[in-house]
Amino acid sequence: MPGLVAPAPAKGDNIQGYYDTGIETLSFNMEIWDPEYYKAICPGKSSSTSHEEFIKSIKQAVEIFGEGKVYVAMVMGLEPKETFLEGIDFLSNLGVNIIPFVWAPNPGSKLEGHRAPYANWYKETIREASDIVYEHKVPWGLENHCYKCDGNSLLHDALRLKGIE
Repeated sequence: MPGLVAPAPAKGDNIQGYYDTGIETLSFNMEIWDPEYYKAICPGKSSSTSHEEFIKSIKQAVEIFGEGKVYVAMVMGLEPKETFLEGIDFLSNLGVNIIPFVWAPNPGSKLEGHRAPYANWYKETIREASDIVYEHKVPWGLENHCYKCDGNSLLHDALRLKGIE
């Protein structure tokens, strides 16, 4: 079955059960890499699924689904570039595809009125992230997630500049 299934919360899910149904890929909405920023920005999610539990579930999913068949959504712009890229490196090294969404403070959210990073910050950071992803050679599949279906991730464009469709 093409497409992504995003279980929430990640902890305690029957990852093998998802695979056994014929689902091809799993996606986890981790949002933030740095454990302390994760607790501060995602208090509800972090109280039910810790950073460590996310990592455990992601590793288990890669073992079951295989490299390139597990995706992790991260929100780019909510934490320092260094910790964001640390997460990209760690996850890519596991064989995980990253979906880095561009953060924009939404009206009505607790961060309404805050300014997102400058465009150059996003451009520089995504180029560095694409270098990391490219270096780890994570299999990239268009059948489950691609630039045609995701208009909020600059990583697709940065990888296409490197010849990865």
